[in-house]
Amino acid sequence: AHQAVDCTSCHESGYTGTTTICYDCHQPDYEQSANPNHQALSLPTDCESCHTTNPDWQPASFPIHNQYYELIGAHASISENCNDCHNGEYNNTPNTCFGCHESEYNSVNDPPHQLLNFSHDCLECHTQNNWEPANFDHNFYPLSGNHTELNCNECHSQPAYQQQCISCHLEDFLEEHDPGDPEDCWSCHTTFNWDDGTGGFKIKTAE
Repeated sequence: AHQAVDCTSCHESGYTGTTTICYDCHQPDYEQSANPNHQALSLPTDCESCHTTNPDWQPASFPIHNQYYELIGAHASISENCNDCHNGEYNNTPNTCFGCHESEYNSVNDPPHQLLNFSHDCLECHTQNNWEPANFDHNFYPLSGNHTELNCNECHSQPAYQQQCISCHLEDFLEEHDPGDPEDCWSCHTTFNWDDGTGGFKIKTAE
């Protein structure tokens, strides 16, 4: 771009002692930059760290991204594709997982995050390397007894999640009880052993 400007644009005071520092000539460009707002973000004034001398300052890189938001895991693999996260807007970019991934949170059905009011802090269950595998502390339904030895899919099989004991244990219920008996299994049983149950109603009528 320097080749297309008049000599006096840079050499206003003659041809000796002319600065070689970009910012000395381009301070107004720095101060007027809006996307990203260089002043608001306190970006460095050594312009060449991000820019070349190409027209309109493009293309530009941002090698100091980690000073503002560290790119690790899956984010590191797209570090050269700024538009994937910024969509051309480099001010006020969210710095939380949910800020960028709200659509994934709202649309996922396995499990349905929005319906179950899962935390918006994605890192409670996920890592930045990949969405899966994920960890889950199961605070919605504390696991005890035999439940602690199960794999997730043994209770959470498709197409829906089992929200009651009888949802998983209907066969056990029908073997021991008559239709119409209470279905709130936990009022008599524990998660350690069905046979330790206590209750005040009869077991299934002999046929």
